[in-house]
Amino acid sequence: MIVEHRFAHIPQDARRNRAWIASHATVAVAHLPPAATVPLAAHLRYHHLGDGVFGVFEAPAQTMERTEALVLRQALDHLVLRVHSRGQARITADGMTGEADPGDIILLDLGHPYRIEAEPAAGVELFLPRRVLADGGEGISIRNGRILAASGHPLIRMVADHLGNLAACLLASPPVPAVHIVPATLGLCRTLLATVGERGDDVPRDLPGVVVRRFIEQNLATVEIATLMDRFGLSHRALYRLFPQQGVAAFIRDRQLAHAMRALSRASGERPRKLAQLAHDCGFANPRVFSRAFQRKYGIWPAEVPMGIAGSGEGISLPPPLAWLREL
Repeated sequence: MIVEHRFAHIPQDARRNRAWIASHATVAVAHLPPAATVPLAAHLRYHHLGDGVFGVFEAPAQTMERTEALVLRQALDHLVLRVHSRGQARITADGMTGEADPGDIILLDLGHPYRIEAEPAAGVELFLPRRVLADGGEGISIRNGRILAASGHPLIRMVADHLGNLAACLLASPPVPAVHIVPATLGLCRTLLATVGERGDDVPRDLPGVVVRRFIEQNLATVEIATLMDRFGLSHRALYRLFPQQGVAAFIRDRQLAHAMRALSRASGERPRKLAQLAHDCGFANPRVFSRAFQRKYGIWPAEVPMGIAGSGEGISLPPPLAWLREL
């Protein structure tokens, strides 16, 4: 499936600008610089690849913000790999700012806010649910807004080139079937995220970090720090070195609450009766403690999460690519 936005048929600059901004509204809020106009050649194209959504773009200078309001409303647990073939970008996320050059890979987490300030640019972006990146688990963790420099690990250049060539294959005549490309793409992305370090230094990361995260995601109801130390033979200090950004306890709690948000956004029927069970499934012995932790993270109580908005066919009718992302 393909959805494409083109703007050459809109002669008026103001209308073309509004159409461009509206085309981004599903995943980000776009802002154009004062007196800017969207060029006639600008376009956005999204491909549904089964396990992911692939975007190809030619864009004017703009600022794109994934706001807290969008994060809370959509409850997506997806990662994005974005590569510019032309145009630099400034990425701000989690209180940090970095500059991305053409060929660098920008890693984004749709579960958190970010801001992209970009020059006129062309490139690609791949949206993947976190679960498909861990080969059966959900142990992939990235720093939102991290930039993998093309001058770093050779694997970075390999994946960036692959994503650019993927766009060409999908547009070839005849196009290469996505079913033949997607497994290789997922394999490359998994290898990249399991290989590069978390601190932005592009050095290999120890395999235990991947394994521990995968174990956490697969045992959210029962996992504890002592369990991890015993199962993996790690000291307290060694375990904490695997989670340099937020600490192991905060990582566990973050993944438990993310699981709860996904479950609630997909729920239908009488939710209050199920909250106690959901709290237990997410590792909380006390439903009240669960509700307070959920409210602190997302700004709303569990019972206030809109039901049935995950592409179930009920309630809100969502446009691509958001509807596709919810179905993954």
